[in-house]
Amino acid sequence: IYPYRLVDREIALKILKNVTERLERTKGCIRYEKDLYYNDGQEAEWCFGLPWLGLCYLELGMMNKVKEYIDKTKMIIPENWEVPELYIGGSNLPNRNTPLAWSVSLSYLFLTKTHSIRTEQIT
Repeated sequence: IYPYRLVDREIALKILKNVTERLERTKGCIRYEKDLYYNDGQEAEWCFGLPWLGLCYLELGMMNKVKEYIDKTKMIIPENWEVPELYIGGSNLPNRNTPLAWSVSLSYLFLTKTHSIRTEQIT
């Protein structure tokens, strides 16, 4: 979907449905269900997942979803823009990899690309 547009719209929508329903969490996306990479008993919520989903919806022209992910992305960005790699699942505890360039850059890219979107474009 983003950035390479390797699949058609129908497949892209199926991918997004699966990711948002099964992998999206409050502060990011998990890699896969029951992923205990950080093994604190919860799945790690990778922050760059939210702006990536927003960029995917932007590619598809789904402006209501873009607005939703603008709001979600803004919620994970601290005042100093030091977006962490991930949050320990279900908590407000970031891991030590803070800031993480991937998280910061995707958040910045998504919010910059969508800065000029006006409310009337969201229908």
